Amino acid sequence: MAVYNTKINVDSSCWQLLASTGEETKKIQREIDRVFSGYSFYPEVDWKNFGYFPPDGYQVLGAWRHPDALMFGFLLDNPFMQKFSSDLQFLIYIVGEEREIASIEKKILNLKKGLMKDAFRTAQTLGAAARLDQMTTNRSTAFFTAILAFVTVLINAFSLYLRTLPAPELSSQFLKDLYIWLLSLVYFVSLGLLILVSIICGLFLLKYAFVLLRRL
Repeated sequence: MAVYNTKINVDSSCWQLLASTGEETKKIQREIDRVFSGYSFYPEVDWKNFGYFPPDGYQVLGAWRHPDALMFGFLLDNPFMQKFSSDLQFLIYIVGEEREIASIEKKILNLKKGLMKDAFRTAQTLGAAARLDQMTTNRSTAFFTAILAFVTVLINAFSLYLRTLPAPELSSQFLKDLYIWLLSLVYFVSLGLLILVSIICGLFLLKYAFVLLRRL
């Protein structure tokens, strides 16, 4: 049965909701169902009978009709808004009596506040997790650098000690060549580790200098 009453003041309103994850999308759809609790489903075949339609160009995700009052609600996908970090943008469009619009508006505003609080808590959780990961990474890197520096000191100390020792008396030319080769290897490894540790320390200094400059 169609609703016709020219004495009723008809108005419309709309709100935008953003969902950045699939779970947020499902939550918004569940909450919108609660907002229109007590309403009847408003299928497309009834739109012409009642004379109230959703805006053109939007995908209709849900439609509701008040069973006793002049009030219609639509949940729309919003393809016209500029994409931010969200995966889906909803548009809630309602049309009907001003009194019913005020009732729905209060529920929608409470819903938006709840979603903002959830988004803030999620951002805090993600930020804390990111900081924890960064701290773990920094600790692991610092521990690795400390171990590397300790090994470098030992090898360089051993290399300096070898330089003070006289060359051993070896009967075989092969053993003499092997000794010279091993000695050269120790020298090169100690030098390479020393250079590597210097580069890592230099990178750490550059990183913290960059952080300090960003805080200025």
